[in-house]
Amino acid sequence: MQKVILPFLALVGLSLAAPAPPKHDSSELIFGGHQAYQGTFPFYSKIPSCGASLITEKHILTAAHCGPLVGAYVVMGLADYNDYEIRDGVTSAAKPGVQVRKAVSVEVHTEYEGYPTFLNDIAILEVDEAFNFTAYVQPIAIKTNDSELQEQYWTTI
Repeated sequence: MQKVILPFLALVGLSLAAPAPPKHDSSELIFGGHQAYQGTFPFYSKIPSCGASLITEKHILTAAHCGPLVGAYVVMGLADYNDYEIRDGVTSAAKPGVQVRKAVSVEVHTEYEGYPTFLNDIAILEVDEAFNFTAYVQPIAIKTNDSELQEQYWTTI
């Protein structure tokens, strides 16, 4: 019995003494990606399970398949998901410049088809309070002259 217990206890002790696995650098999460810093993409917004782009002070462009989104928190000014925390509806920002608003309405493209084609996979969110434009929060640049757009032109947003 002692021949079994001693090696077992030794293995347990070794496993407890082993260092924890290293945390992954977020730049390793996307193949060929690079670390983004706060302010690098001031139009980028984080919503639950998806990304989005700020298009006006109160409107965010995202994919329709990300829904349902009414009541979701929309976070701007991030470079790292650890820069903020939401607990019981109260937001605390670990970094200055992070702003959080709540989605109050969503308009999904009327011809959105969903799985399996995801045609017209686009939606616009409206938030409860306007975002303040800063060095870290800016609307995305949208081309105003559509002369270069063609009918049936495929794009990814």
